[in-house]
Amino acid sequence: MITLVFVDIDFSITLELKHRVSGSITNEGFGVENFRVEWESNLYWYMGDSLGYFIRRTINSDGQYVSLDTSYAIGFEGHEVPTTNQVSYSNGYGEINNMIAPVRSMKGDTLYLTATWFSDTATWGIVLD
Repeated sequence: MITLVFVDIDFSITLELKHRVSGSITNEGFGVENFRVEWESNLYWYMGDSLGYFIRRTINSDGQYVSLDTSYAIGFEGHEVPTTNQVSYSNGYGEINNMIAPVRSMKGDTLYLTATWFSDTATWGIVLD
C-alpha cells in the first residue's frame, strides 16, 4: 500500500519549485525495503536555447575576483523536462520519496502523479496553486 502526504506549493519563490512527495510502503504493518516504484506525470516543460552560463574567474594580486571569460551552455532548445523523477526505492523503514518540480507557468494546473509497481498503479491529482 502506498500512502502519500502533500503540502502546499508556493510559486512566488522561483521559476521552478522542487517539492518532495513522501510516502511509505508497508506489508502487514512493517516497512518494505528496496521496493521499486516508477513515477510519471502529465506535465512537462521545455527549455529555451540557453541553460545558463559559466564565468571563469581568478583572484588578482589585490585579492579581488576578476572575470576572465564567459561561456554559455547552449543547445538545449526544445529539450523536454519531466516534472517528476522516474524511479525511486524505499529505505529500510519502507519510506519512499520522489521529487516533483513544476514551473511557475503551470500554476492553476493539476499535476497527475502516477506510481507504478509490479502490475499495480495509482494516480494522485496535485492542484498547483
